[in-house]
Formats: sequence, C-alpha cells, structure tokens
Amino acid sequence: KNRASRWAEKFVSSRCVRRNAARFHYSEIKVSLTGIILEVTMTIDKIATILSGIGTFISSIVVLFTLFAIHKQRKTTYRPDIILGGGLFHLHWDNKGQFPNVWTRQDPQDQDFEKHRIDFTLDMYNIGLGAAKDIEVKWDFLVEWFVDIISLKMKDGFLKVEYKKTGEYGFITVDFTNGGSITVGKADLEMHYDYVLPTHVDNNPTNIRLPFSYMLLSSCVYYIITQDEENFEIPTIMPLRLEINYSDIGNNRHKKQFEIRLQPYYAHSGRDVQGELAKGYVEVTEIK
Repeated sequence: KNRASRWAEKFVSSRCVRRNAARFHYSEIKVSLTGIILEVTMTIDKIATILSGIGTFISSIVVLFTLFAIHKQRKTTYRPDIILGGGLFHLHWDNKGQFPNVWTRQDPQDQDFEKHRIDFTLDMYNIGLGAAKDIEVKWDFLVEWFVDIISLKMKDGFLKVEYKKTGEYGFITVDFTNGGSITVGKADLEMHYDYVLPTHVDNNPTNIRLPFSYMLLSSCVYYIITQDEENFEIPTIMPLRLEINYSDIGNNRHKKQFEIRLQPYYAHSGRDVQGELAKGYVEVTEIK
C-alpha cells in the first residue's frame, strides 16, 4: 500500500511538473512574441519618423528653391540693361578751312546743315525692364599712342601735340603754326547721367558725347595722314574703352564695358575745305 501510494504520488507530481513546465514554456513563447511585436512596432515608428523627416527636408528644399526663383524673377523684372548704338560719322573742316575738327552725324552737304547740325554722339538705350539710375560713364584711351604717331608722321610742322600729365588726368595742348592753340583736359573722360528709362517707356536714346580730348587727337591723326598725298592711307585710330556703371531701383550696381572703334571707309587727301575730310561708321563691341 505504501509502495502504491508512493508511485501514485510520484505520478501526480510528475504530471504537475510537466503541466507547470508546459505552462512556463507557453508563457515564454507568449512573452517572446510580445517582444517581437513591440520591436516591430517600434521599428515601424522609427521608419515612419525618418521618412517624415526626409519628407519635411525635401519640402523645405522645394520651398527654398521656390523662394529663390521668385526672388530672381523679381530682380529680373526691374533690372536695367544698357546697350550702345553706333552710327555714321562725318569729319569736315572748320569754318576757316584750317583744321578738320568738326565731327557730326550728318553729311555737311545736306540742306540746312548748320541749322540742324547734330554733333557726333553715341546712342545709349536701356532695353531692360526697369529704369537705370546714377549712371557713371568712364572713358579710357592711350594718349601716348596719339602723341607718338603725330610726332612721327608730322611733316609740314602745321601742329604740335604736347601731353602733360598732372594729377589723375592731365592736359593735352595742340599748337598750330598760325599761332592758335587748343588745350583740353582729360577730365572729360568721366560723365554722369541721372537716369535712363527703359525703351518700352521711352524709346528715345540718351546721347553720350565722346571725349573732346579723344576727338581732337583723332582729328590731328586724320589731318596728318590725309595730307601726305605720297603715302596716303585711310587712318586707323586707336579704339576707346568705355565702362558704364549704373544702379537699378533696388540700388544694386551693374557694370558693362565696351570698345569703340572709328572705322572710316572714305578719306579725302589734300586740303579740300569745301568737302568733308573723312566719313565712316562707329563699331561698338561689348566686352564680356
């Protein structure tokens, strides 16, 4: 009996142990599954957070580029754009028939020339959408080139050119054998204009006067070369450099540079005071 009781107790005990073991194993499986579900859920949340951050970053970039494009478009709407127009030029003698220093845009043979005479200038246009203001014009050329070529080719001694550089610019003096002289300062290399309206508002050009010092020296070169009938040639003149600085209505500064060349296609040798000495066209090239 006692043996049977012990076996019965062992049997019951073993069954309880197995039952408890099964319950414990089930609990472990349940906890593991719960942990996996929690980890997967946290991973999905992290991925969603990262994707949301990336989306926010991309949206910020798109907004930034949109604002930049709007800003650029606004600047373009009021940005001026300065260009220069050339045209024809005529060089003819003064009233005394001594020196060719009269530059015009008209043929002197035209009717009412003296009454409606147009001095030689360049046309400045603003083809941009906004007005240009506070316009600074600066010319530059090599005076030494003119002095050297005049001294080299001058044969009849009619004129003499002297250049004295005092300060930033200096003075140019042309002395004539008849006792007359012309003195000009290179200070005329700088000019100022208040504003230029765009062409869709006002299509009339603003006239830019070429420096008188440059035109005077060019007249000397034309005179010397055309009076040498044995070695006559159409003169080639040293070009001018032009820099234009201007502001838009937003006070942003802009700069353009040009090269100006006088290209004669006709020149008269000898001293024909009734006609013009030379004529040609002005070549304007923008320097990028």
